[in-house]
Amino acid sequence: MHAERESFGFLAALRYTLANRAFVTYVTGSFLLQLTFALLQAGIPFFTKYALGEADSANTVVLGSWRSCSPRSSTTTSAGRAPVVRGCTSA
Repeated sequence: MHAERESFGFLAALRYTLANRAFVTYVTGSFLLQLTFALLQAGIPFFTKYALGEADSANTVVLGSWRSCSPRSSTTTSAGRAPVVRGCTSA
């Protein structure tokens, strides 16, 4: 019924995976993107307290405005126009 598949050992599978340069490039880029977002979110309380001089309760407002203006929140319009970012004012 089912064809027998060759099984890999852990080290053989790891070598096979790491030999795929496209996969390693994708995983590296994805990791760096997630690290950037994590570091930005972790730095918001410091920025709010020392740069803005606001109370800790202002972290919610700053994080909310940052998340709504981030490129991940943008939507593209039809006809190849520039992206429209919801909740942000243009400069």
